[in-house]
Amino acid sequence: MAKKFHTVTVTPVLDTAESGVNQVLFNPTEIPHAVGSHGGSAKLVSIVIQDKGDDLEKDFDLFFFRSNAGGNLGTINGDVNITDGNLESNKPLGNVRIEAEDANDVGDYLAGQLMTVANVGLIVEAVSGSSSIFVAARAVDAQTKAVGDLILTFGFETL
Repeated sequence: MAKKFHTVTVTPVLDTAESGVNQVLFNPTEIPHAVGSHGGSAKLVSIVIQDKGDDLEKDFDLFFFRSNAGGNLGTINGDVNITDGNLESNKPLGNVRIEAEDANDVGDYLAGQLMTVANVGLIVEAVSGSSSIFVAARAVDAQTKAVGDLILTFGFETL
């Protein structure tokens, strides 16, 4: 059987203020059609990060969830303060650290930095009745992003 791959691009909601160390960079953002069927699963194989603000110089963690029923990690640019119960309601799938030193400056044409995380290998699964999963981020290092600057493209292998 031939392998099937697809990509989904999202632009998370950011705030222009600085996110301090271990503060919320963005809250759960839907990745629609991440899996091929309602309640289905897929393998996250790659993540492409484009920072149009040319500020992909600080590390951050991406957290993946089956649901956003438990709500936000906290206030954007504020401390992560989600309760254990709410975190459990979001049904965590795993996390991926985005290492800033892997970014490449692609010049003025794209006016930003671009990087790819390959061979992620994270198995994700949607809740029944949905083909979406969710992604949120926490700043590992203090950093400032602008609204619309961060574009994430996720590559999936349908299982």
